[in-house]
Amino acid sequence: VVALEKDRDLLPLLAETFANEVAAYKLSIVEGDALTFDPSIYFGTASQLQTTGYKLPAAPYKLIANIPYYITGAI
Repeated sequence: VVALEKDRDLLPLLAETFANEVAAYKLSIVEGDALTFDPSIYFGTASQLQTTGYKLPAAPYKLIANIPYYITGAI
């Protein structure tokens, strides 16, 4: 799971709360804004990630979000 969090002040609390998940590589917390975040920069393409050791399925990914309704059109 990659969590995108805009609130810089919340990042330390999230890192502490989910320290076990982060340590187990089950969660990565990324500071960013959903309106300007480019997932291809963070994730690359599936083929690029395969060469770095990530085992990604060829299937499409799902984006699950808890965002304000008013920005959904822009995303």
